[in-house]
Amino acid sequence: MIRLSLLQFRAQAITAAAALAAFAILLAATGPHLAARYAASGIGSCRGGSCGQLASTFLGQLEEPYPLLYLLGIAVITLVPAVIGIFWGAPLVAREFEAGTDDLAWNQSITRARWLAVKLAVGALAAVTVTESLSLMQAWWAAPIGRAVGSGGTGTGIAKDRWSSLVFATHGITPLGYAAFAFALGVTAGVLIRRAVPAMAVTLAIFAAVQLAMPLWIRPHLFPPARTTIAIGRGITFNNDPQASWPAPCLDRVQRSRQRRRESGRHRPGLQAGSAKFRILRPGLPGQPRHPDRRHLPAREPLLGPRMDRDRDLPRPDPSLDRVLLPAAQPPPLLKSSADDLADYAPSG
Repeated sequence: MIRLSLLQFRAQAITAAAALAAFAILLAATGPHLAARYAASGIGSCRGGSCGQLASTFLGQLEEPYPLLYLLGIAVITLVPAVIGIFWGAPLVAREFEAGTDDLAWNQSITRARWLAVKLAVGALAAVTVTESLSLMQAWWAAPIGRAVGSGGTGTGIAKDRWSSLVFATHGITPLGYAAFAFALGVTAGVLIRRAVPAMAVTLAIFAAVQLAMPLWIRPHLFPPARTTIAIGRGITFNNDPQASWPAPCLDRVQRSRQRRRESGRHRPGLQAGSAKFRILRPGLPGQPRHPDRRHLPAREPLLGPRMDRDRDLPRPDPSLDRVLLPAAQPPPLLKSSADDLADYAPSG
């Protein structure tokens, strides 16, 4: 089944390999010159406030084709997941229903679940491989531009930091998620609609809506920025306001318990390790501390703790002292008979 899936996928694989090769050749031809210009700009060795000016100068002196290639790489990585969902995912099952070959394909020795699992595995693996390969190549080529922007360079259309909508969506593992989502969306649309062209249209519409909704309405609310300004001096203030209170720290369960005991007056701070009321127990077996008299303690017993006497550490009473001696029962008195009494029982004659 895997060999059959690869044979049916050979047209898409050849097209993807050709696109990757062309993109790699284009970036490899211009990438070394861009890196040399960055090294000659002196941004890597600058210190202080001059770095921003040098970075802005470097970005402003980049002439064509570098800005065009930068924007082209971002556009390609953004559109590739949509293309994968439209042309790889949507027709995967929909063409079987549309051509009427579903009964033939699903009534062989291979079950429907295995058929679908192999098809999905081959298509999804190819989708994420192609998308991430494009992302890695573009990240290698644009590394000088990214370092210049990180040093404070501004003033051009390509001066975008890594958290901007376009750069974040085309770097790191984000393209992997978009590719997998687009492929799964196309397969789902094909299964539900059972027509290839309508499934492709629905996939394009939903994926475009997601691409617009994520950076505009969803992603800004995932991790809202938190900014705090603290003036450190003799009197520490919060937000430059002497009357403002310090923000409440985030306490764990143990710290909250200690704080409640401290507020209620029941908190007794621990004694120093050198105090006479503390002792350090000698370790015994791994994970099993020992008592100074070599007897084992439970594994949860701390190595450092106050003195305490356990029941088994107290001297045990002598078992013989607990015995109660009861007098034995008196035997019945012996019968004393006279000779006349015995004579009555003597045999006659």
